[in-house]
Amino acid sequence: MIVPIVLTQAANDAIDLAAVTSRAKARVLAMRGKLVQTWLFPRDFGGPPDRANELFVPPDAARRIEALIFRLLAQQGDTRRTMTVHPAYRGDSIVPTSITYSIHPGIDRVTIPVW
Repeated sequence: MIVPIVLTQAANDAIDLAAVTSRAKARVLAMRGKLVQTWLFPRDFGGPPDRANELFVPPDAARRIEALIFRLLAQQGDTRRTMTVHPAYRGDSIVPTSITYSIHPGIDRVTIPVW
């Protein structure tokens, strides 16, 4: 008897990220804790705090991004490196399906799946 309640609860918590097609929708979901506002190009690497750099992702993806950025910052040390960020989108959704971080010089490339 508990299993159907758990499955129903999980189904109600799921959101259709393909339907998040505006910042207004993303902000509502962020207020409900379904999405997290973060930065496409991390501010720790000089990313600007503007709308073009604003990113909305589910909380688990935000944790993975934060862990990756922490690791990249720890590896940077005294070496001057640059980073490129390539989000991939599906349809009109403003929530990326994945984000690829590439560190130069070198061939460090990490893709974080979002949904």
